[in-house]
Amino acid sequence: MRTHIIQLETHDDVISTCDKMGWSKSRRVLLIWPRLSGVLERKLDLVILLRHARQLGMQLAIVSRAPDVQQQARALGIPLFQTASEAQRRAWRRPRRRRAFRQPLSRSDLSQLRSAVSSDAPLQPDRLSRLLVFSLGVLAALALVLFFLPSARITLPLSQQSQSLDLPVFASPALTTVGLSGGIPAREVTVIVEAQQTIPSSGQSTVGLTYATGTVTFTNLNGLSLTIPTDTVVTTADDPAIRFATTRQVTLPAGPGQTVDASVQALVPGASGNLASGAIAAVEGQLGLQMTVTNAAALRGGTDRLARLPSESDYADLRAALMDSLEQTALANLTELLGEGQQILPGTLALSEVQYENQSPPVSLPGDQLTLTLRVEYSAWAVRYTDVEQAAQLALDASLPSGFRARPNSLQWTTLTQPTLSTDGLLHWTLRAERQLQADYSEDAVIANVLARSPRQAAAWVNTNISLNAPAIVALWPPRWPWMPALPFRIRVDTQ
Repeated sequence: MRTHIIQLETHDDVISTCDKMGWSKSRRVLLIWPRLSGVLERKLDLVILLRHARQLGMQLAIVSRAPDVQQQARALGIPLFQTASEAQRRAWRRPRRRRAFRQPLSRSDLSQLRSAVSSDAPLQPDRLSRLLVFSLGVLAALALVLFFLPSARITLPLSQQSQSLDLPVFASPALTTVGLSGGIPAREVTVIVEAQQTIPSSGQSTVGLTYATGTVTFTNLNGLSLTIPTDTVVTTADDPAIRFATTRQVTLPAGPGQTVDASVQALVPGASGNLASGAIAAVEGQLGLQMTVTNAAALRGGTDRLARLPSESDYADLRAALMDSLEQTALANLTELLGEGQQILPGTLALSEVQYENQSPPVSLPGDQLTLTLRVEYSAWAVRYTDVEQAAQLALDASLPSGFRARPNSLQWTTLTQPTLSTDGLLHWTLRAERQLQADYSEDAVIANVLARSPRQAAAWVNTNISLNAPAIVALWPPRWPWMPALPFRIRVDTQ
């Protein structure tokens, strides 16, 4: 059971203690005596407190270390504890009293009791005072209910109209803020893209298929024996020269006029290596100073074939197609890189640098297919949507009709012309800005001017001072309440 604990002070008496007990809402009251003695130690004091507790329908217990208080409590059958925690933990049972300790009250105690009871009597209000206090409380509560109860809702069918403007604007990375003249700050963004594409070759050419071979004769010009190693190159006297190389090592005997034969093979395949006798005329390198060479028999065996090869036009067409693809990829990558809330200005995407270009195979070399690899850098100008909207809003606000304001989140803009770069380094184009307007009003002003008025007066003020499409609707609760609420927070203003 819940216990109301009262800590007595050194200045407390019977009257103040009874008053403290009267404030308790619990059925158990625990009185705790202070450490210093001298407070409510008379038996008469405890008798008055016990009777007052019984009148209030309460059970009384005591926590005290004073011997006199403990003795009187035991004599009166009041539960006695050492601490407050013990009192809350244990049951409140009246201590057993021996008949030997039951002493009747003396005449002096009875007289003191009568005087104490009689002294309390003036403190009790009479019936008329109680009725007056009760009536005043009821009237106060009724006044509060009437003050807080009414509520009102005012619905405003505001006038609306559209606002439109064609706005010339310009952008540049040199601008830092949005200007009243339509200037919008832009920033330059770059991206690197790479691609590779392969197409069939369209050109045709004759190319060598097999190598011409034969035998040449070396003639010694001095008295030393000479070693002719493999891959010794012999050529014709023509321009351009046709070159052959020995296929094995031979030794030229010592002595002028000594000769040795060696087999040779053309260095380049094709019919161009087929030579008549006597066409070979020189030896390349230092050995050419010590010997001569010729071919007694014709050199044969070189053949040609018809092969495909890339042409200049093939690479030009492939490069143009690949650049178009890279431009689209760069635009998509830049848009993704910027994310929401920003836009690449049309017409500003430009090629900044070709970082790598490779043609395989090169022009004039055989190949059924040709492959082109490109890595390039593109740049463009980007603007933020918020900057464009701010420029449009500044222009629209300059021509805002009197008595109206813009509806939130109603601004829209579209591009009428493609951006063009002028000689001053600015990008110019034209926007069309549109938004919805509604009649301007102040909710605080509406509430302040309808407080405590009649509904008819409130509606008349609203209809006169605010531009509406239809009369304002004033709804009161409770219905047919004669006055508007006197509290501002009990009035709600809505719009249509």
